[in-house]
Amino acid sequence: MALPDMWTEQCRISISLDSGAFQTFEALTETVDIDLGEKGVEFLPDMAGGRIAKYNPQEETTITFEAYPTEVGTTSTAAGSATGFFDLMYTNSTTTEPQSISADKTHQKAKIVLLWDNTGSTLATEEITISGTSEAAMRFVFSEAFITSIKPSFTDGVLKFTVEAKVPAFNKTGTSTMLFESVSGDTEVLPVVSA
Repeated sequence: MALPDMWTEQCRISISLDSGAFQTFEALTETVDIDLGEKGVEFLPDMAGGRIAKYNPQEETTITFEAYPTEVGTTSTAAGSATGFFDLMYTNSTTTEPQSISADKTHQKAKIVLLWDNTGSTLATEEITISGTSEAAMRFVFSEAFITSIKPSFTDGVLKFTVEAKVPAFNKTGTSTMLFESVSGDTEVLPVVSA
């Protein structure tokens, strides 16, 4: 088993709306920041001079992308390369050019998948099969995410979007919405991620 010294340069990014096809976003994206929600604990003093742990619910996770989209959204409903972000926050009523996306009151759930690997994979969501001791992969999967903020700016002479997604630690039934995977053993497999 030979892990790389660090994951560098490339991160594969796939995002799908609830029950939709995955689109790839890595070609638009410069940075990804993940602020995992704090799994807090407080310590209450007792009369013996000790402390009693009081557990707090885990806070939401925030994922931030800095990206350079070339269109307002992505017209294709089939899996492919994304061209914009507004259709992840608002309902896109058209899948043809010209695109027209208006603000609405709909909140759309999304699944976000991030993959670092040296296996030659092309999609963050595909099955990753380790075929040699020099190959490895790490993948984060966030379900039931919501795109909560899109901030375009042109202050540096290029149109850059700062896109923020929020993910709860658990869904309504208490099932985890986050999955962290890695593999580095010969012939081991990470399964395909469904939309």
